[in-house]
Amino acid sequence: MILPALKKTRLDILKHFIVFHVVYLLERIELFYLFLVISFFFAQTKFPFAEAFTVIKWGVLLAFVAVHLITIGLKIKDKDVITSKIFWPLGIFIFYLFINSLLSINIVVSISRTLILLVSFVLWFFILPNYFRKKEQILKLFNYLFYFFAVVLVLNIALTILVPSVFFRIGIYIRYAGITENANTLGMYSVASVIFILYKFKTGLRFEKVLSVLMFLLVLINFILTVSRSSMLAAFVIIIIFTYYYYRKLFYTGIVLGAVAIGILFMFPILLDLLRLASNPLSYREQLFELAILKWKEDIFFGQGYGTTLIITSKLFTLLQKGFNLLIVGKHFGNMFIELLCETGIIGVALFLPIIGMLYKQQKELNKVVSGDLKILTVLYKGLFFGFLIQNLFESALLSPGNGVAFLFWSFSGLLLSIKYLSSVENKPKTV
Repeated sequence: MILPALKKTRLDILKHFIVFHVVYLLERIELFYLFLVISFFFAQTKFPFAEAFTVIKWGVLLAFVAVHLITIGLKIKDKDVITSKIFWPLGIFIFYLFINSLLSINIVVSISRTLILLVSFVLWFFILPNYFRKKEQILKLFNYLFYFFAVVLVLNIALTILVPSVFFRIGIYIRYAGITENANTLGMYSVASVIFILYKFKTGLRFEKVLSVLMFLLVLINFILTVSRSSMLAAFVIIIIFTYYYYRKLFYTGIVLGAVAIGILFMFPILLDLLRLASNPLSYREQLFELAILKWKEDIFFGQGYGTTLIITSKLFTLLQKGFNLLIVGKHFGNMFIELLCETGIIGVALFLPIIGMLYKQQKELNKVVSGDLKILTVLYKGLFFGFLIQNLFESALLSPGNGVAFLFWSFSGLLLSIKYLSSVENKPKTV
């Protein structure tokens, strides 16, 4: 009488098959994360199907966050892994952005951007830190990302050689964009790849060390061809911080070579021209800065509304007739902090800075207690932290969740919160 009840229909078998594989994938956060990184990257390329990846990345992210908030996220144990201190500045900042959206010049844009940022913060600072419960998971993730960026760098150069006319954009300057949408995007991805290159150069096998050196040469080629000065500066900061901890002789050598390079630049003005540093070190950015400040002064405390920069810059052609004739109207003001000031006012900047301060404090405290591979990851994050913040003095990606490098930065910031737990588990004495 019991046997018939145990018989499964084809529908039951299919249901269990699907459930098993969904759970299997959800429990392998490093694979999901890798898929998201790849989606974010392809969404910023010039491939015909780039727009499809734009939809895919947000669809997957939203679905993943929703599933884990309902099933796993709310049931997770050891919630002290995530310090509650980070929730206060994050929560207050997001709450303010919703209030700010109601005062925005475009309420729909501001609210939608705020919702995207909210969902992203949930992924970065709630789900990711609670999922990486073993050091091996993060190390596996870094291994995947190292090879992903290796493929990207090789693919970028290979396609450029095969179809060079497609991958060069000609404006005032000839700048190399590769397979990405613009030169600065390629520059930022090159900066991100430096993190994984240094990691494998320090910890990898002989083949991986050789590959990391070759990848670094490709990064140098990208920097030279893109003329992305902010990316060069960010990469230099990352390398200098890393060598300070692990290759002190190289650190001092880098400082000396950096000083020599600056001297050579001033000795040969033609090099300054090539880097667009001779007549105006900020290129056209100071015009963008002035434009942003003018708009900020229209609403000093609340700004124009989060996410409205594109609308602002595309409607200011009257200003072009009053001295901004050389301004290239674009999607941002060329400085994330000035842009944040313009969009959210003094209040928004004041509420955002504690988030940065909290992350700095976390990585500073971790540096004192971690060791081995986790120490390397913390040092690399420190380099990325300062490098990316400095780069955003000339770029505008820090609060753009759709930007692939910003996604990496905030993800690593979230993972930083789990390193203390991983370190305590690794150092816990094993009982027999």
